[in-house]
Amino acid sequence: PPTVLEETSIRNPPTLTEVFLATADRAAQLLSLSRPAGTARDS
Repeated sequence: PPTVLEETSIRNPPTLTEVFLATADRAAQLLSLSRPAGTARDS
């Protein structure tokens, strides 16, 4: 919310679209790191 942002030092917050895209990308990255070596990815 804007009132919360005013109380921080954030000057250029990401757009909601950027957040959703980054979240999906970051989730995929974290999931790839959490799988033990040599295991197949579930599909």
